[in-house]
Amino acid sequence: MRIAPRFAALFAVPALVVSIGCAKPTPVGKWTGPITGLGQSTLELTADNKVSVSGNLMLIGAVTATGTYSLDGDKIKIKINDLMSGGKSVLNMVPANMRGALDQNDTWKIEDGALFIGTTKFDKAN
Repeated sequence: MRIAPRFAALFAVPALVVSIGCAKPTPVGKWTGPITGLGQSTLELTADNKVSVSGNLMLIGAVTATGTYSLDGDKIKIKINDLMSGGKSVLNMVPANMRGALDQNDTWKIEDGALFIGTTKFDKAN
């Protein structure tokens, strides 16, 4: 059966709306929230799968952690590659057996405009 072109739009438009409406929201953007050990922090996830986290680390002060992230359905994996303070890397100040604690492998979702990584809630930063 052949569908006339004028009727094809009747099927194409709802299919497009459904496919867009069902797409999972993206965590890309800047978010703020409390991170254990860093206090109130800013988390930025970019479209090219880079992550940066800014906060205050005990004994060191203001720090920025940088790395990468990947998504697999409702799972997010964050790998921190460097920790900077005052323009210098301080990653070597973190004991080797604790460096793995900087990385995360948890669930994520966006609910009511907030990003949740595990049970930690991040609000959209302005």
